[in-house]
Amino acid sequence: MCVPLYESPQLGVNEGTLETLFRGFKCRNKFQVAELLAMWFPDLGRKVPQKRKAYEPEPWTMTYFDAVALGVAYYMLIADEP
Repeated sequence: MCVPLYESPQLGVNEGTLETLFRGFKCRNKFQVAELLAMWFPDLGRKVPQKRKAYEPEPWTMTYFDAVALGVAYYMLIADEP
């Protein structure tokens, strides 16, 4: 019989959850979320991309902020669980 070494609760974070969470901090788009995260995590400050035109591709550095936003949302959600 195989027993898992670590048992951790699984929690799904979808796009709607992320949007709802960060709207509470007055963030309306990914660039505002990136600016907020850079305030919370100063090491990310130099990676905040400049705002872009609608026809320009999303900056590659935005993936850093997507990952951090997902982690922050996860910890915010598990902190609310009993």
